[in-house]
Amino acid sequence: MPATAPVQSPAVTSYALPEIARGGHLCCLYDADEPFRRTAEEFLAAGDAIGERTRFVSADEVQATYGSMDRFDPSAMIDEWARLTRGALADGCTGLRVVADATPLVATAEHLDRFLRYEHLVDRWMRADGGFTALCAYDARRVDPQGAALLNAVHQAGTPVDSAFHLCAAPPDGRLVLDGELDLGTRAVFSRVLDLLREAPPSEPGATLRIDASALEFVDHRALLALDELGARSGSTVILDRARPLVARAGAHLDCHHLVVSSR
Repeated sequence: MPATAPVQSPAVTSYALPEIARGGHLCCLYDADEPFRRTAEEFLAAGDAIGERTRFVSADEVQATYGSMDRFDPSAMIDEWARLTRGALADGCTGLRVVADATPLVATAEHLDRFLRYEHLVDRWMRADGGFTALCAYDARRVDPQGAALLNAVHQAGTPVDSAFHLCAAPPDGRLVLDGELDLGTRAVFSRVLDLLREAPPSEPGATLRIDASALEFVDHRALLALDELGARSGSTVILDRARPLVARAGAHLDCHHLVVSSR
């Protein structure tokens, strides 16, 4: 009887990393440990290659770095990353690049909500500053799907599964960018992400809130009405700038008082 050939296990590979510039902010919702480890190594190696200081914060170390979520202060954590970035630059590095497995920090609904606000605020700082680049990792086996979708949506891009949309900041000034597709399936996540803008508005009350919509491929009327409501609640006008024709036509059919959809 001929011998049976051994079954070959598939080679372990890393997750695909989207191309990003310095100051990029990625989300990795990993579902296996070894691909995540290799992805982290590749991400940090890319920083080493351009002279950045690199750091890996494991799930075991992350609470020592960020502190207790019961007393977590997003502004203080951003100040700490800014201090470490300045230190790296002062030492002759081109910036600071970090991979942080933040899974333990979002273990409860309350902690997830608190850390989501931080992710939104640090994104705005990172994209305006440009010296700090990060890959924020979460174990998808330990984060509920709704929470995972929220975390993915407030980053520039995600891997191995990307978000249907992103509301994040962009260089050089940290302006807001809305991309992807907004439909009935994204309604709950988009509503919560807009709450972040209400809780920490990027402009003064009554000021115009401009959002670059050049990469927004589709939007339904519910999402546009949610943006109109955001403007009403904050006492401001929300402008979707550089909207594609399909998005501009959708806006033209609605009677919005606090939302302007501009194709210019």
